[in-house]
Amino acid sequence: MRWDHIPIISFLENDIPVEVAEEGQLIYEEDGFVSVRINENKNKITMKAEFDEGEIASLVFQPEKHQLSVECTCDYYYENATPCGHIVASIYKYNELASEHVEEVVKPAEDPYVAAQYMMNYMADFLDADTGFRGREKLKFEYHFAIQSLDDDEESSIRIKVGTGKLYQMKDIEQVVQNLLGEFPQSFGKHFDYDPAEHYIDSRDRNMLHLLLNLKDYRYQSRNYYNFSNGNKSEITIPNIMIKEVLKKILDMKYHLVKIHHRDSDTEAIKDPIVFDEGETLLPLAFNISEDFNEPGVFQFHSETIIGEDLKVFPYQKIMLYQNDFFFLSEEDNRLLRILSNAVSSTTDQNLKIPKKMMRDFMTSSLPAVQKRFPITFSRKVQEEFQKVPLQAKLYLDWREGLLWLDLKFHYGEEHYYRPLIYNDHNSLPETVLNDLQAEGNILNIIYDYEMDFAYEEEQLTLSNSDDVFRLIYDMLPELSAYVEVYTTSDVEHLIYTAPSSPRLVIDMNEKSNLLHVTFDIEGIAESELKKIMKDLAANKRYRRLSNGKIVNLQDKVFQQYQDTLDRLDISPAKAKSEMEMPLHRIFALDEDMLKVADLKNPVKAFLKRLDSLEEKNYPLPEALRADLRPYQEEGFQWLKTLDAYGFGGILADDMGLGKTVQALTYIASTIEEDGGPVLVVCPSSVLFNWQKEAKQFIPNITPVLITGSKEEREALITEAKEQEAKIWITSYPVLLRDSELYADTHFRSVILDEAQIVKNNVAKTTKAVRQLRANNKFALSGTPLENQLGELYSIFSIVVPGLFPTQKGFKNLDIAQINQKIKPFVLRRLKRDVLTELPDKVESVEYIDLAESQKALYLSQLRLVRNEANELIDAGTVEENRIKILAGLTRLRQICCDPRLVNPDYQGESAKLDRLMEYLDNARENGKRVVLFSQFTQMLHLIQKRLAEQNRDYFYLDGRTANEDRFTLTTRFNEGEKDLFLISLRAGGTGLNLTGGDTVILYDSWWNPAVESQATDRVHRFGQTKKVQVIRMICTGTIEERINELQDKKRELIDQVITEGKQSFSALTKDEILTILAD
Repeated sequence: MRWDHIPIISFLENDIPVEVAEEGQLIYEEDGFVSVRINENKNKITMKAEFDEGEIASLVFQPEKHQLSVECTCDYYYENATPCGHIVASIYKYNELASEHVEEVVKPAEDPYVAAQYMMNYMADFLDADTGFRGREKLKFEYHFAIQSLDDDEESSIRIKVGTGKLYQMKDIEQVVQNLLGEFPQSFGKHFDYDPAEHYIDSRDRNMLHLLLNLKDYRYQSRNYYNFSNGNKSEITIPNIMIKEVLKKILDMKYHLVKIHHRDSDTEAIKDPIVFDEGETLLPLAFNISEDFNEPGVFQFHSETIIGEDLKVFPYQKIMLYQNDFFFLSEEDNRLLRILSNAVSSTTDQNLKIPKKMMRDFMTSSLPAVQKRFPITFSRKVQEEFQKVPLQAKLYLDWREGLLWLDLKFHYGEEHYYRPLIYNDHNSLPETVLNDLQAEGNILNIIYDYEMDFAYEEEQLTLSNSDDVFRLIYDMLPELSAYVEVYTTSDVEHLIYTAPSSPRLVIDMNEKSNLLHVTFDIEGIAESELKKIMKDLAANKRYRRLSNGKIVNLQDKVFQQYQDTLDRLDISPAKAKSEMEMPLHRIFALDEDMLKVADLKNPVKAFLKRLDSLEEKNYPLPEALRADLRPYQEEGFQWLKTLDAYGFGGILADDMGLGKTVQALTYIASTIEEDGGPVLVVCPSSVLFNWQKEAKQFIPNITPVLITGSKEEREALITEAKEQEAKIWITSYPVLLRDSELYADTHFRSVILDEAQIVKNNVAKTTKAVRQLRANNKFALSGTPLENQLGELYSIFSIVVPGLFPTQKGFKNLDIAQINQKIKPFVLRRLKRDVLTELPDKVESVEYIDLAESQKALYLSQLRLVRNEANELIDAGTVEENRIKILAGLTRLRQICCDPRLVNPDYQGESAKLDRLMEYLDNARENGKRVVLFSQFTQMLHLIQKRLAEQNRDYFYLDGRTANEDRFTLTTRFNEGEKDLFLISLRAGGTGLNLTGGDTVILYDSWWNPAVESQATDRVHRFGQTKKVQVIRMICTGTIEERINELQDKKRELIDQVITEGKQSFSALTKDEILTILAD
């Protein structure tokens, strides 16, 4: 290439300050350079100069286009974006070197075959880049993309590491990449040097490196771009990387002209050009291979197409123009054209002469790359003399002397040759048989990629390392089999373990002990080996060598199924055996697919069938029962008895008001008639007497013992119950906690836990006391076994089906679908809408109320305080530690909505909600409605009482201080028609009451958990109700009460989701929910 001088005077005239120009000249004259590197590549010259203080100036000069791009790392350049003294000094230095440069003149070669040899040498690089067929080691590149670059947070950048084993950071990407692509040696440190004779770059990496160089060029041009030819401001120069995009957009415009040069007349414009992307079609430069009629035994490679007439090439723009068509060229296309051009131009008659002894190598190593991009025709003689036969690769494997022996042969028709894994220029094929280096290279590349430690024995490859043997058999061979026929000896076949389609799983049960008997069997593997395999699976190992020498692929489906089955059955690898006994409930951890392939014995089938067919009356109703059960209640009884028969407990989770108590009493009576009892009922204090009453009503010949009163009285009652062998004991949760030691020596036939959500806290003392009770089984009754989070479900099941979830940590790791699968047999839930079709409708509505002005001012003031406090805690990450503090703030806001006097007793303004309530109560009385009103705040109930007293209006009242025996009396009087209003504390009266005498429910204030509200409303809307029930929620607009209502909508379906649908659950008042509630 010609090294033209950079016109320094023209450069300095581009608004460069005089002091900068003088500084640059001084640096040059004083030789302030630490190092200067210069590289000639294609059409450009790149120079990098390092100076005394570490600054690096870069020049990219294209002499033929008179274009210069510059950049420097110094502060002046980056602050002013104009050339600095270092750049000026570098230009002086470049001109000095240009004066010393002598352009290399290429003369036609005297050897007539040197052009063909030149082309073969360079064209083989293309094939090698795709296949590595020469046996050179492939360089590995690792590309690091960062959104923010090292020097500028507003720019993104890429860094590159390269090597063969250890990877080295490229410190000067442009210079290193130019060396690698130009196949110049490059040192990366003490332990690695790039040598083009030993290393190659595959085509994907070459394309990426070319792209990065183009990006670098574009960056130079966008930073500082100087054109010394004319400086014409009437045109905008298009960076090469954007030419195709711009051309396509111009062709889409309604009015456009496309020319080779702007000086061309409009009549010379290219008409209706078609644009072809890189690689879209073959390039319109045709070649021919034929015999040389003037020289026998010699062939020639030439092109009939003359570049410059119909065909034009623009290498800098990467465009080939043929007639009216644009063919965009890749960097590799340009490289091909350059090699072809150099080869042809070095001959005297533009024909490459190829002697017959070189023809096979020429056609196998050079032509494949040319054929990919250019059409080539062959004379009949060439086609007849040189046979192109498809490759048939064969790999022979043998196992002997503790080694795996490999013999790779490449067959072409009847000919073949042995192919080692190192490059061999010679093969035993006749010179007229063309071997397919592309296909051979593809095969070898697969083998190279696995980087195995091959050794050479008796001119064959061998493997001794067990890991490599496994990877070859189970990883490499499946990949190679698409290209190679594999032949194995019987010794190799013996080495490979052939897995069955699935492990054999036999499930039986002992009907006396109700234990599962599980038998595992994987064909050909002993029990001692299975244990080791399980440990290997747990350690994520990929294979195991059996004692008989076979190699087991642990990634095989059968072993994954085996591991999955053991995991579901909660069996650790250390305890895995071929035969095991385990609790019966573990069968429910297996999904339908597992059960389908398992060999289920008759007792197991019968057990599963009975759980699935509750409508079948396997158990007669007890003679002591004095109640007409509805069909669904009788199914509930059958379900309880079925679980009991197999020693299980469970959760009767029927909707509130469906008669869980009478179903439990039926089960109790049946159990007592069969086994004699005793049965313990544990319930909330508020329903203690209700249980006593209903027991006397439904099973009158069995007298329950009510354990209540003082400590002495309770001790006496328990002693008496033991002595008289009382069949039913009834106590409350608080009393059980205080008396737990009195129950230690009693074994109950069953324990019934009413309103079992009380034991939802796994570490609470009450939960521990219930868990310590000794019994055959325990049943939970709860319309809301799950109120806020899944951990509550774990707590209840740890009581009713111990071991179903062995650990709380393991339970948390299960997804909801897995939890559903396990609990499904042990939860029975029916909804009122499904089984009580005759039950009157429940109509729910929201009464929206605007705050009074004085009330709103107080609310907004308090809201700001609470919101600021919550945001500070969230920002500090201390929400969990201060949850009570946040909830207290939210409660104050709710109380202001109810009545500001709950927060400020001296408040004298209006209370909009209380005023609206009084209006509604007047209207309800006039229309004959009987109202049950719930509020969380007893103080609010007292304020309502005062307003009612002013009107001389009568009502019933119940809160946590109401005696248990009075609760029953009050509810009975209300249900019988006495008074038309009942004020009840939400927490005290939300469970255990029957208030079917009411027909209207008012929820004065909202509670976080909709399940609590549902329990309250179902005191009225339940079995026995004959009227349509109206439920009214009183909500102040624009307040957190609206947010709470939205939160309830999310939580309302939680129980059904967990029990039936397997959707995601919601935990109790998360940080995001707090933010939502306090949002503007």
